[in-house]
Amino acid sequence: MTRRENIQSQDAAAAAAQWLAEFGAALQRQDAGAAADLFVPEGHWRDIVAFTWHIATFTGPARIAAALDDTLAAARPTRFGSILRAHRRDG
Repeated sequence: MTRRENIQSQDAAAAAAQWLAEFGAALQRQDAGAAADLFVPEGHWRDIVAFTWHIATFTGPARIAAALDDTLAAARPTRFGSILRAHRRDG
């Protein structure tokens, strides 16, 4: 079973949590390629002042990887998680 098929067999919240965990782990490793590979070929990543200090949209894994390569060292992102998960824990 491929990673995509495995995600499709889960419920939406679990799939989102799994994707976000993989994305966050790749960013913490500063592995732009692995992070970008989580996007479908026509996928978009919108940076809203978090990595580039601009509002910018990157389309496709190659452009996403290039943008992350340019910004990961300075941004050093950590602790990605779901707001919903935090509310459930606190609630």
